[in-house]
Amino acid sequence: MKKDKKRIESPEISDNILQLFFQATSHDETALDYVILERAYRGLPIEAWPRFLQLAKERGLDLQARNPQGRTLAEEIASHANNLDFAEAIEQAL
Repeated sequence: MKKDKKRIESPEISDNILQLFFQATSHDETALDYVILERAYRGLPIEAWPRFLQLAKERGLDLQARNPQGRTLAEEIASHANNLDFAEAIEQAL
């Protein structure tokens, strides 16, 4: 890293912040559980993802919910080579 650049550390994300991801709505035929998971995947750093998945399980969310194309979020993430840690966390949470 260059000397003039500072490393930015991610602040700890509280459970209150994680709870906000559960306030999603589905605007089409997509399963609400899938929408919630996808929204959190796109908005959270990997460090907060396992905790979010734990909260999702506690709330009874289907971690294998499918999108209209019939794919789970883990299957979608698997096609994103840089984010395989997210997919692995889902598999571990099941």
